[in-house]
Amino acid sequence: LSVFLFLVGVFFAFYHLFGPQGFSRNQGDALGYVTLAQNMTQRGVFSLMRAEPFNPDMLRTPAYAFLIYLSLKIFGGFAPLVFLQVLFTCFGAVLTYLIGRRYFGYRIGLIGALLFGMDPVVAYWTSQTMTEPIYTFIFLAAIYAFCRYIEERRFVFLVLSAVGFGAATLVRPTLNFSIPLFFLMFVAMDFWPKFKPNPNLKRAIKHFVVFAVLFYLCLFPWMMRNKNVFGVFRLTSISTQNLFYYQAMPMLFNLGLVARSDDDSTVYKYLEQRLLERGVKADLAYHEFSWDYHKASRQIDKVAITDIIAHPGASFGVFWGGFKDFLFEGYGYIYEVGQKYARLPASGARPFLLFSGAYLIILWVGFVASAAERILAPVAQETHKT
Repeated sequence: LSVFLFLVGVFFAFYHLFGPQGFSRNQGDALGYVTLAQNMTQRGVFSLMRAEPFNPDMLRTPAYAFLIYLSLKIFGGFAPLVFLQVLFTCFGAVLTYLIGRRYFGYRIGLIGALLFGMDPVVAYWTSQTMTEPIYTFIFLAAIYAFCRYIEERRFVFLVLSAVGFGAATLVRPTLNFSIPLFFLMFVAMDFWPKFKPNPNLKRAIKHFVVFAVLFYLCLFPWMMRNKNVFGVFRLTSISTQNLFYYQAMPMLFNLGLVARSDDDSTVYKYLEQRLLERGVKADLAYHEFSWDYHKASRQIDKVAITDIIAHPGASFGVFWGGFKDFLFEGYGYIYEVGQKYARLPASGARPFLLFSGAYLIILWVGFVASAAERILAPVAQETHKT
């Protein structure tokens, strides 16, 4: 309870600093989610477009946009949503503590909660209209329920974890292709030392089937909506966007196979031609906002994969650059918000960024050392006995 109250105070301090009008709503993904909610409120259409013709969309999953819609519809603003995210992030820290304590003891659980709760990037994203806070809380709750199922084999925790992971996927589709991994986990559980005396592979497979059915039941209505609207039975076209726009397209630019343009129109003309070679006629004038982009998303995947395989070296270069950006992107946002919104000059924002990074490195070193000690101590004792 003390940790929770402390984290509430920390997040409200950040909320007061950044305010409910955080700059991230004016750009990138945050602007997209707000646009979806505004179009739902004003026009009754799930569209990312900010002008006519307001084509429907399947790039984003619906859950987070619907939460923004409720906040706008009921309260007329974003502040209630950010307040909810603050609470969810605090509860996420508590869940981190509970999971860590269950498997590694009190000290590791507390360190994990503090790592989660005092990370300035977590605090920053909590004040923005982004999926991270809601998704992380639901995901951690599902993990906690799954841990309880592993240890207690109670059916209720199996159901809660499956529905939790399904709900998290509707917020942010990172678990869309995770079912094979869960199958391996269900099978492996019966060979975990704790359950080795009574393995039951048949039960594991039966429970996995129940888990998978419940998981996909959460996703099925939205997948059917996409099938009815676009003729494609899939949850989202974001994987197509990531594969083509962020991997294949930069590679084509770097190789000089497609000329660069401010609006990326040249690469979409290239994509139209490649699709036509496959017998698919597509009008991509609105790029990823067009009907045809979503309808042809599976074919676009194949075009992107073909181009990536044809140029493995250049593709890896793009991947490695993106990976480095991913590692350090969050603290770049903190640096920017320090300059723009906390009114810190560059000389003031830079030490804050360096301090945050150093603080987290120290905590991570302590966490890894403590976890290693916890895990290896029993092994050392057994070796000594032998």
